[in-house]
Amino acid sequence: MSTRYEGAAAEWTHITVHPAGTELADDEVSEGNVAVAFNYDEVFYVVGTPEDVRSLLQAALDKLKEATG
Repeated sequence: MSTRYEGAAAEWTHITVHPAGTELADDEVSEGNVAVAFNYDEVFYVVGTPEDVRSLLQAALDKLKEATG
């Protein structure tokens, strides 16, 4: 299976954070987890423990800093 890439402009993408128990389409954020959603014409979300999500987002910020100086 090939990787599918989609793009969204940062200026038009909004971020929302959803706690455990929140319904996202057909899914529900499970106990102990949070979901960070990137909302544009579609919604993409990452779900995990607050620590795991924070670590992932920090890794993205670190990579951005590396790439841009």
